Order: sequence, then structure tokens, then C-alpha cells
Amino acid sequence: MTSTKLQRFPYVPQVGDEVYYFKQGHDMYVKEVMSQELYEINPKKQCFSKLELKPEELCKVVSLHYVVGPPTLVSLKLAILNPETGANTGGSFTVKYHDMQNVVDFFILKQVYDQSLQRDWRPGSRFRSVIDDYWWSGVLTEVSPYEDEFPDSHFQCFVVGWDTGEVERMSPWDLEPIPDGTSEDTEADASGVDSNNIPITEEEHDALVKYTPQENEWPDESYDTAVERLTRGLSLISELPFAGPFAYPVDVRSYPDYWSVVAYPMDLKAIIDRLGNKYYRRKTALLWDVCQTGRNAKTYNEEDSEIVQNADKLVSILSTFIKDASCVDPLTLCEDVIMENAEVDVEHVDESDGEGQTTEGASSSGKRKTVNLSPVGPVRKKTRRSEEETVEEYSLKEEILTLLNMLGTRSDAEPFRESVDITEFP
Repeated sequence: MTSTKLQRFPYVPQVGDEVYYFKQGHDMYVKEVMSQELYEINPKKQCFSKLELKPEELCKVVSLHYVVGPPTLVSLKLAILNPETGANTGGSFTVKYHDMQNVVDFFILKQVYDQSLQRDWRPGSRFRSVIDDYWWSGVLTEVSPYEDEFPDSHFQCFVVGWDTGEVERMSPWDLEPIPDGTSEDTEADASGVDSNNIPITEEEHDALVKYTPQENEWPDESYDTAVERLTRGLSLISELPFAGPFAYPVDVRSYPDYWSVVAYPMDLKAIIDRLGNKYYRRKTALLWDVCQTGRNAKTYNEEDSEIVQNADKLVSILSTFIKDASCVDPLTLCEDVIMENAEVDVEHVDESDGEGQTTEGASSSGKRKTVNLSPVGPVRKKTRRSEEETVEEYSLKEEILTLLNMLGTRSDAEPFRESVDITEFP
């Protein structure tokens, strides 16, 4: 969810994305949630039950927000587009969901969808697919609708046979052609050794997730120019004293309830890393992340605290800098910010559907009193260092290892401490 690198699957939404929604997949997700009793969900209240949606709907993500779990859910407000013209039809609907193991995506980027349908897949075609960063190969054996009720839907319309012997359904966007001249471009042996479990290279990964920016997604400057300008500018801003609390992730060792209050943590380092990795598909998606730092500050801290005031200042400065392609030095904006009248007017960024990041038991205002915390809220590590001072680096990896080690000491973790003995359980 908060990865700084793009990935093909699962789909991670960004404001402004044009996607195809598949109601068959949504229905599968709802049934799996109910089967596992993950959270309370009513299928009769879902969009595929209440609205007359087509099996495949082209939509645009006009707003999104995350809801504290478990599990953490993303709520998307989607405008329905005309697939022929791309124009807004005036219809819209909302979907709440989360990524689930063994449940296929029911949102696919339009660019990925269009590209997959341009390929000449037919029974007998060999293919390869990325699963957990490894290539696995097989052959397409049948083209047929996943459900007879929706004969024209491309969702799970392929039956494939893997070189390892398994048979399952896939969608066109799950399959990639086997490059010419490789060892896989021949009939694999029965074991599938030559065509499976091959690590994906960095170049192959970049090619899979590459997005071609559309007109006006990076207005008044090229994509590469924008990335360079914005990376340099955000790095400068993150060094200012008032931006210090937002420069790095909140230290959950000092504030252990943070993740239970804030559904989608965000900080300047993550934003800068995403810029460097060409994560953002458009400028409004970048602005959404910047505004999220302010929303998080207001969710966790008292409304009139210094950290909330500094968050408003940070969002105002960065929003102005990001939108003004001619501004190369954001430090010139810092003296011109009038906090009393500071507003952020970013298309598709503000939450407008009335749902907030609150859970049952939280105050109605969505503000958290930090009685035992610093007066300015979460105090994170400094961004400026002298030679004499040493600041302990926050490490998510360290936190995860600590948690795993703790869980491993529990009595009910014994069956999972070692790999399954396949000689005993073939």
C-alpha cells in the first residue's frame, strides 16, 4: 500500500487513474471476505447489486481515501466513462476493498487492459507470467467466458495449462509473450524446469509497470523535467526545521498506536523516493500524497497544535511549488505563505464523500488528543545533523523483524517456525 515502487499487481490506485472495473471479480472478493469473516460486508449494498453495471466498466478514480482496519480498506469514488469517447457519462459509484491473497484484481489500468487486448492470443499460444517476482510459463488451452451470463467479458476468459501441470483461469492482462530467441521460445519439457522459476530482471520489471503519461497529466513541463525539479525542491523543503516532523516515517516505537489511528502513513522521504522511482502517474497523484501528510497530522494530533499548523504550512508551500512548473526554488515561497488564508485547491485531492479515517470509538471530530505526547505531536528524528550528534535511524525492517521474533516465541507459532518437511508431507 505504501510501497515506493510501482507494481503491476496488485493494483494500487492513484487519483486520476483510468481503470476497468470488473463486477465478477468484485463479487468474488465480497464472497471471499464473507467466507473468511474478515469484516462485516453486505453483498446487497455493493455497487454490482444496486446498480445496473456492465461486466466491464471504464472508470476514472476521482477521489480515494483509506479506512483504518483491520483490514485497512481503500475507498474509491469512480466516475463512469464512455469507452468509445472517454467522456464522463455522469454516472458514479463507490467501492471499498483491500488486497487479498488468492483473490484476483478487479481493477486494471486502462493502458494495461488495452495493451493486453492488442495481442493475438489463441489456443496453443505459449506465454509467461510474473508470480512473486519470478517468471512462470505455460500454454493457452481455451478461450471461453468465466460465466455464461457474461459472454463478452474478458475477466478470467482464458484457460491455461502451466508447464508444471496445473490448470487454471487467467485474464489477458495476466499473460506476457515469450521473447523471441530465448530458451523459453520452444516447447518446454514435461517438468517445466527450463521455463519456470526464472527471476524477473529489473529491466523487465520496469517495462511491465511503465506508464505513458497522458496529455495534461504533467502540465507545462515534461515528465522527466518535472521529476527532477520536484525531487530537488522537496529535498530542500524537507531540510527546513518546520518540516522536520514530516521528513521521515513516524517512529512507532515512540507512538505505538499511530498505525491504528492513521490508515495511510505518508512522509516526505517516501514521496521523494516515489518521485525517483517514477511512481506517480500524474501530478494530481503526487499532490494527493502531499495533502495526506496534512490529513494525517490532523487525524493524530490536536487541532490547534503546532504540528498541525506546520502541516498546513508545508502542504500550502508544496502545493504551490508542485503546480507552478516555472518555480525551481521552493524556498522563495516560504516567506510568502499567509497561514490564516492558506488553502489547497487541487482537483480530485480533497475528500468529498463524507467518509473519514475514523473507527468505532474515535471522537466525532476525528482529532486525537495527545495527552502524553510532545506538545507539538509526534516528534521524529532531526533532518539536520552536526558532526557531534548521532540520530538513530528509523528502520521499518527492524520493526518487522522484532514483531516476527516476538510472534515466533508464541506456542501457537510452533508449526510455522520451520519449513514443511516434504518427505513427511509429500
